Amino acid sequence: MSHIVIINQPINNRGDQAAHKSFVELLRQRGHRITVLFFGHAKYYAHFYQGVEGVEYLCIPSRFGQLRIQKKIEKKTALNAVFNLVSPMMRQGARILHDADFVVCAPGGVCMGAYQSWRHVNLMLLALRVNPFVSIWGRSIGPFPAQTKCQKRFAKISLSILRRVDFISLRDKKSQGISTELDVSFTPTIDTAFATVPEVGLPVELKYLKDKQYWVFVPNKLYAWHPDFKDIEPERMDQLYISIMDYIDRLGMKIVMLPQLFHCGDKGDVHYFYQLAERVSLKNEIEVIDEVYDSDVQQAIIRNADGLVGARYHSIVFAINNLTPFVCLSYEHKMHETLGLLNLKGSSVELREALNSEESMRSIFDLMNSIHADQGGCKAQLSKKRDEAQQIVKNAYEQFEMYIQSEVSGDKH
Repeated sequence: MSHIVIINQPINNRGDQAAHKSFVELLRQRGHRITVLFFGHAKYYAHFYQGVEGVEYLCIPSRFGQLRIQKKIEKKTALNAVFNLVSPMMRQGARILHDADFVVCAPGGVCMGAYQSWRHVNLMLLALRVNPFVSIWGRSIGPFPAQTKCQKRFAKISLSILRRVDFISLRDKKSQGISTELDVSFTPTIDTAFATVPEVGLPVELKYLKDKQYWVFVPNKLYAWHPDFKDIEPERMDQLYISIMDYIDRLGMKIVMLPQLFHCGDKGDVHYFYQLAERVSLKNEIEVIDEVYDSDVQQAIIRNADGLVGARYHSIVFAINNLTPFVCLSYEHKMHETLGLLNLKGSSVELREALNSEESMRSIFDLMNSIHADQGGCKAQLSKKRDEAQQIVKNAYEQFEMYIQSEVSGDKH
């Protein structure tokens, strides 16, 4: 049994929660001891790991404003290195990382890429300084813009990390292509949430959905947060979403809006969903599901739906996982390139193109019509694709397990 410490775990997204549950279950099945390391106040993390057993969630508290200091200097790697030596919080974290048999960067999005997360790379640098056995599991990476000095430095640091870690698995075709261009070896995988299909049913208060015909709709307020959509006029995106809601209504279906973000206050999905719902007048009901329901319940809601339109990555993963026909509104390469691994790009429309082209917007409605007309055929296709996805994750994990066992048998310490 090896002691594995997981770092850089995203905590406010139900999709990341599902991937996390699947990953720790894969590790538990092989008998590994698992610790997930957080920095800050425990109250900000406890909501994330509800219902997960057999895993140690360790939160090192931030005292005397250590996290605030870290945030201010995050782009100054030399200062960060000094901070890691003098901060009691980071020294304790370094000891935990040093004592682990293996350190694994949790499955997640493009923190080393479009999101340019300095906190993410700084923690990876710390892990690499104190432990020679660091890996990255089930991530997306890139692209790495190089217009500014800061961007160039981030790209350089990211590349050095990618070349120093022992094992990397990447979850979409584009990330895999970027890795190949950078001459970084990797193991291909797909999103880790595909590894398991939760056997959780609808909770009592939502069982009425079983008797309803509905589509799940998951819009995304991209102009408020995504670097590639800062130039988009908010009203244009809102109107696209409203048009989709109108179309679902014309299909004679109730609309269920399912928030992926949670514990984010006004930045969460629920607030935005209510804003959109208030702007439409439909024959059928609109329901905004509370953000308190975990990823297993979300998948149960999607499993019961007639269709799904999603502008969030894991809404599409959940749809495939539960054999629910879908239309993907792709805003990042991780979406359409994950579908590319399953030959499902035909179910995806580039969101930016739909915002700028009537023809592209009509293709969304055409896909919705096709689902409505042949739901059975769509489900049969997805059954095969889900099996493919599960096998891809299984094969990648076997490679990861072989890496662990080879290091253990080599008496690495």
